[in-house]
Amino acid sequence: MTGSGSKLCDAKQMSSDVDPSTLLELAKGASGFIRAIGRVIARWARRPIAFFLSSSAGVWPGKKAAERYAFATLGGSIVTATPYRDLGNSHLRIAVIRKEFDKSHDSVVYLLEYFAGSFRIAWQSKRLFSIPPVTKLVVLDLDGDGKHEISFAEASFGTGGGSETVWLYIPQRDKLASATWSHDWQNWNSSPHPKLQMKESDPILARMLEKVAPKLRVRKLPSVPNLDDPLYAVVRWHKENGPLTAGEISVYEYEGKPAFENSILDEANDGDSIYTAYFKGSVTCYDIRRNTHFVVWSPGWIYHWPQALLVTPKFLFIQTRGQGIIRFDKSRRRLDQIAEFKGQRFYEVDSLCRSGQFFKINESFLIPSDLIENEDWKKLIPFRANTPGGNDKRNTK
Repeated sequence: MTGSGSKLCDAKQMSSDVDPSTLLELAKGASGFIRAIGRVIARWARRPIAFFLSSSAGVWPGKKAAERYAFATLGGSIVTATPYRDLGNSHLRIAVIRKEFDKSHDSVVYLLEYFAGSFRIAWQSKRLFSIPPVTKLVVLDLDGDGKHEISFAEASFGTGGGSETVWLYIPQRDKLASATWSHDWQNWNSSPHPKLQMKESDPILARMLEKVAPKLRVRKLPSVPNLDDPLYAVVRWHKENGPLTAGEISVYEYEGKPAFENSILDEANDGDSIYTAYFKGSVTCYDIRRNTHFVVWSPGWIYHWPQALLVTPKFLFIQTRGQGIIRFDKSRRRLDQIAEFKGQRFYEVDSLCRSGQFFKINESFLIPSDLIENEDWKKLIPFRANTPGGNDKRNTK
């Protein structure tokens, strides 16, 4: 009795030493574990064992076998094939991307369904013209009803912009939904992020598209623009200067050399600075001594890109494709547009060189150097272009 009484006292003493908050945390943990097991059991209970054991084709095929079935049914070039079964339907289904031949850029998405020893086409998409080609399918039960949805994407991009569309097909409803992201880099007032267009009003389908889009989009959403980052130097320049071709520019200097990845069309070095012209891009100035750079000029429309540069002690002359000559006054940090002289207009400037007391433009006519290097610029008439990114008269004299 004494021994058992002593053990009872020890147990009571131990229980009294336990922190009540510790007991509460243990109880919460156990409760969460039990709830998690309950959710797993409930989810699996929705899928009868017969669903997993049924097989209309005799066996559950792997991906390679599914591709062979798809080729036997459709011919052509099978890019990928994904086999699956839905709850309540024992028929094997295969989602397929097919091209007419290996080097083709266009493709069609098919849904094949097993029937009486062969496969039939249950659904097919429109012809998809995509660069890069459509190569990926996502076949998932997105809403947890035991029935799969099929998702794929197409895209087309060029140097001025492009678009990408994520498609979602719901076989049980024979419904096709989509979301499109449109990118535009060609105009000075284009937004850094793509514009989203989605006509689907069904909130359930919208949520499905939202789930699957990150798995399929060709271009990942860029980070929120940081205008202090040199990668966004042109965005900042247009924010502060618009489509300016004549007037004083707002300058923001960045550390180091320019970070653009565009092809370099021309460079000019005056000993203090290196000026660089980028294909379908801007013109930058890199200060050699200070190791900083800034944007000198960026076209309001990228197809008016800078073609070549000519530097003199006082000016930088930018030869453009569509905006004539943009003259940059290095000390005053001012732009002037030269696109007309004595009634003759020159929209595209393919060549510019100094020849004695003249500047020769496009190997065809001469402008006196005392005029083209005149700060007041009263004797030359700036050309006001009707095309996007034309002359902006702000800050002009």
